[in-house]
Amino acid sequence: MLIQDVLDVPELALRRLVGTDDQLARTVRWAFATDLPDPSRYIVGGELVVTGMVWRRAPEDSDAFVGSVVAAGAVALAAGDEVFGSVPDDVVHACEKYSLPLLAVPSAVAFADVIDAVTSRVTGDRVARLSASLARQHRLLTAVTDGRALADLTHETARDTGVTCRIITAVGRPAVSAEPLATEVVDALVRAAAQGVPCRVVTENTVRSVLPVGSSFGHRATAWYLVVDGDHECLDGQVLDALGQLASIAALDRVRVDDGARVLRTMADRAAELLVDGSGEQALERIRQIGVDVTGDVVALAATADMPVEVLAAVLTDAVRESVDGAVSVGVTGGDLVIGVVGLPFGRTSTRMAADLALALRRLEDTVTGRIAVGVGTATEAAALVGCVRTAQHAREVAAASADRIAVRTSADTGSAAVLLSVVPDGLRAAYARRVLGAVLEHDSRTDAGLLDTLRAYLHHDGSWSRTADALHVHVNTVRYRIGRVEALTDRDLGTTEDRTDVFVALAVLGPQPTTL
Repeated sequence: MLIQDVLDVPELALRRLVGTDDQLARTVRWAFATDLPDPSRYIVGGELVVTGMVWRRAPEDSDAFVGSVVAAGAVALAAGDEVFGSVPDDVVHACEKYSLPLLAVPSAVAFADVIDAVTSRVTGDRVARLSASLARQHRLLTAVTDGRALADLTHETARDTGVTCRIITAVGRPAVSAEPLATEVVDALVRAAAQGVPCRVVTENTVRSVLPVGSSFGHRATAWYLVVDGDHECLDGQVLDALGQLASIAALDRVRVDDGARVLRTMADRAAELLVDGSGEQALERIRQIGVDVTGDVVALAATADMPVEVLAAVLTDAVRESVDGAVSVGVTGGDLVIGVVGLPFGRTSTRMAADLALALRRLEDTVTGRIAVGVGTATEAAALVGCVRTAQHAREVAAASADRIAVRTSADTGSAAVLLSVVPDGLRAAYARRVLGAVLEHDSRTDAGLLDTLRAYLHHDGSWSRTADALHVHVNTVRYRIGRVEALTDRDLGTTEDRTDVFVALAVLGPQPTTL
């Protein structure tokens, strides 16, 4: 159908604001609604873009929005006047600048009706009926922001197209899911998506495709993906259109959910500040208002990363929800520190949650370039939450000092002398290891005597000569000789606890494969 045909639908009562007769003769291939600041990735060409202009925060936003949809191939823009009462002049001027026809949608007309009018006239087959259904469901999506409507719409799309659909996040959490996928399958999906979408992934003899949905804050670590069974390059074009429309609606729904979450973030930020300051009771009141269950055990998290703190807060929330289903308070304090509080379900431990958190965050290794350090405190009752925050901060310091680019540590990790030493500045740690084991390293480098490996095995086997010899496949006398040489070179008696501890900590500083000191 033509743009003029859309104007001629009497029940829509659309008005032409911009557009010559020649421009109104353009063909409309599809229609979809969006309030993303830059929806160009979801435009393939020929679309009527319907928008409520929620993206417009300042007049200059209009030029950027219109320019992006024109560059992507949209043929017209239909703007509702619900937000501003009328279409702002800057939107009109931007459409005139880019020669994009602009239609005004009266506030009494639902966007779903506009989309329905276009899709029902463009196609008459089963996919057209599906698209009309999606348009009708869009009315529900504009009113419901708890995710349930999106799940219903996704399942309906899967049923009508015969293609299984899932929506997952960059950390692998199922935002909308069908049957659960195996951990290794999720790993493969997010790893492939990090390289660019759309893409094709083969796991367990099953072909799946990953399509873009969008991301908060414009960062790939907060992206959502639409995962469908089958090869997207082999799917029917009209089915792909329906899936693309679903992705667009999912992105719009997510923007609105994120807007609502920002209100809770204000309380979470204040709760984080109070916890760091030691005001637990005041913090708990805000945490309860956010919806966190504090009737049982709670656990605190502390995190820093080489990314914008708003992105880190969103990533940490997403990763925690992969492990614990429920409300979580994640706030920013001190400019770059994120503090999270979550209620643990019965039977769930902080150690288990930390392991799940580490798995989720490490799925971002191909997505983020910097470091992420997270500390998980000891699970405790709500009354002791301030102490839990402190243990989480100590664990975060240990995580930040580790060699892992994405590190999650628990309060238990701070109990090791070797791990505690890891928070000492690099120069001091290197000097310590050099002072204790420098002569041994030099001797091994010169003679290839294997003293350091023997020392590691000896300490690992608690000073047992025979077990060390068995592990190294050498004679017991060889072990005795080598350990004797270590004692002579270090001027330490490994039969004493004090000297053995010094050597153990120095080995921990070196790591499994020491570099030259």
